[in-house]
Amino acid sequence: MHTEKDGKIIKEHIPTLNGDYMEYYEGIYQALRNNGSVPVTGTEGMNVIRIIEAALESNKERKIIQL
Repeated sequence: MHTEKDGKIIKEHIPTLNGDYMEYYEGIYQALRNNGSVPVTGTEGMNVIRIIEAALESNKERKIIQL
């Protein structure tokens, strides 16, 4: 992560979990074909899009975007 806080540049490594698109698509399949639960709710998906859009705007405008 690379950010600025209180005028100080902060660079740090934040470990993340590996993604698994095949598991996601299998969950979508199960939800559609077998009435399973969706792996990600509409609200969760919308929030991810908001975060990505804010990150893009932050980079473009060179400022912090509040969510």
